[in-house]
Amino acid sequence: MWAAYTFLPWALWAIDHLVEHARPRWFAVTAASLALVALNGHPQLYWIASTAAFAYGVGRGLAHFDASWKTRLRKAAVAGGAVMLGGALGAMQLLPAAAYAPSSGRPRLPFEEAMTYSYPASHLPLLGFPYLFGATGPVAPYTDNYKVAWLARELIGYVPWQFNLPDPG
Repeated sequence: MWAAYTFLPWALWAIDHLVEHARPRWFAVTAASLALVALNGHPQLYWIASTAAFAYGVGRGLAHFDASWKTRLRKAAVAGGAVMLGGALGAMQLLPAAAYAPSSGRPRLPFEEAMTYSYPASHLPLLGFPYLFGATGPVAPYTDNYKVAWLARELIGYVPWQFNLPDPG
């Protein structure tokens, strides 16, 4: 699953260039990056990544306040089109997954069981403050041990925890 999200920064980077300079190569990089997320085999990650990329691209296109509305809408449409092309390129993975999803046992799970390993709301601040609940080891200046039931590496993709990198200081 981590491999799928490695392509999202590429898509967002390409959208930045696409909105500023509408060139075919940036359109292709955006679409290819999102297609690779789709082809990774986890359709739910594609939907999350494509929604994020679509919102970012459309918002970025509309944010050109020095341009006319027509230009802003064109920039937003180009970014949105690149995201949709990524979905079309990944359709060979997405369509069969959508076709077989109703036959899996997941739609019949009770809500409580389906939400068993969901991200707890109490951990949302970790997205901005990864050491808020302490650290799993001595990482200066955080000396407290992690004070929550789940390990941080299970809940977030923060690089120093994910790869246990040493403190650069």
